[in-house]
Amino acid sequence: MPKETNKQSKSSNTTKKKTTKSSTTKITKPKVPLKINTSKLKVGMTVKNYKELCELLKQDFIQGGNARKAQLKEFECYFDWEKSGQKFIITDIYDTPLEKDDKRKFGNNSIYAHCIEVILLQYLSKQDGFTSTLTKKNWWELLGITNHNYGKTSEKDLIKLDQTVTSFEVRNFYQRCNKRLEQILFSALNNLKSRKLIIYEPETVIVEYDDHGNEISSIATDDEKKLILQTERYVLHTEMGYEKMFQVFVSGRQKEYYEKEKNWDFSNFNFISEKLTNWDMYEILNNVTNKDSKILDLGTGGGEKLLAHFPEVKEILGTDYSSGMIETANKNLKISKRKNISFRVMDNLNMDVEDNYYDVVVARNTVIDAKQIYNTLKKDGYLIVRGVDKYDCYELKLIFGKGQGILDKKPISIIDYENIIASGFKDVELIPLHVREYFKTKEDLYNFLLKVPIIDDFDEGIINHNKNIDMNKLNYYIERNTYPKGIRLVRRYYGIVGRK
Repeated sequence: MPKETNKQSKSSNTTKKKTTKSSTTKITKPKVPLKINTSKLKVGMTVKNYKELCELLKQDFIQGGNARKAQLKEFECYFDWEKSGQKFIITDIYDTPLEKDDKRKFGNNSIYAHCIEVILLQYLSKQDGFTSTLTKKNWWELLGITNHNYGKTSEKDLIKLDQTVTSFEVRNFYQRCNKRLEQILFSALNNLKSRKLIIYEPETVIVEYDDHGNEISSIATDDEKKLILQTERYVLHTEMGYEKMFQVFVSGRQKEYYEKEKNWDFSNFNFISEKLTNWDMYEILNNVTNKDSKILDLGTGGGEKLLAHFPEVKEILGTDYSSGMIETANKNLKISKRKNISFRVMDNLNMDVEDNYYDVVVARNTVIDAKQIYNTLKKDGYLIVRGVDKYDCYELKLIFGKGQGILDKKPISIIDYENIIASGFKDVELIPLHVREYFKTKEDLYNFLLKVPIIDDFDEGIINHNKNIDMNKLNYYIERNTYPKGIRLVRRYYGIVGRK
């Protein structure tokens, strides 16, 4: 059952007060004392940090420790949020404050999850085989927590039923319900898995259609999963400017989000690469570590680079926002038989790691919060960053008049560089990294640009809808950049090294 249905406070009996001046009775309801004023909060708003949140709520700012944790627990009775680094994204505001005991009902031991476990085991026991594969929505229906009509009624039709309901409220309801339903399902699955009753693996399925419109499904490979994750992050953060998927839903931009992703496929690109800058992050990593070092790798993906290139040290933790990537990383770890390495899911902008613990933090092509990284490093510890610069494929972007980061007042490299310095790091170096890539044919370059977010709105419509202007621009670029090795694309990355 969605969380929203459990937000009522304890019901209270009304009391009758008879006055001496009149024979009428006055009915009053005892009011729940409102300790925290949430009037300045709105669903979907982003509060930049804890201090600003306290100011909006007119609450004392607490520096840290158990007192802050207790205060946040109190806040949970009045509204809900998602964290993104230091930011608070408000996801719900309760009309009536929740009782503290009610909040504990929604953990892994939820009564709903326990009910689902029984139904799930009954279903699996009746199957002929040992394996059952279903989508989340299919599982919800099978387990009786939704019916086949859930989610099918359009937003417009729901609003027609009640003119007082807004589009925002409908979208927010479905987003919150889906999140809660997913929590219940995976809580039940994890409980059964921990008791050795089932084994389950979440899978990513790629759906394609043939010329006749028939659906063709396949399980995504590890490389495909990684590319999907990269695409999601890029579309969400860079193209749409959001911190969390919740903001996409409440803003009503789901269609736009999925449209930006739909043209991605996973073909191998036919090109060769030449490094022009003598800067190797793995060489640097080896130079600043020893056998007693502890390393944190942010955005580790499936752990392939970590397992192949990271030195043998005392301890390595690889983290990624995707649970699927971490599952892959653990499989790769088992094959590698390397010791003292572990992987877990973590948001780079909401780091759950010890202060003053790591000797080196590595971040490759991922978002970072320099201050959080500074806090987790030991004195004289190192931060090593590698990312994609604004000037990546810059000639191509100029010819098209658009492209990733071209309108940014500051390149992301400079933003990272300044934030790292502002966070207290010293001996900070920013190194531009130049790479040349040569594509064998025009089709190879074209397919590459379809899948990699370099040029905005570069899609199949360029050919299918005779967008001659765009094709002329691409042909012009190819004419200027064709060499014996192939069609050249100049890539620009950046490396940053800083010391605490």
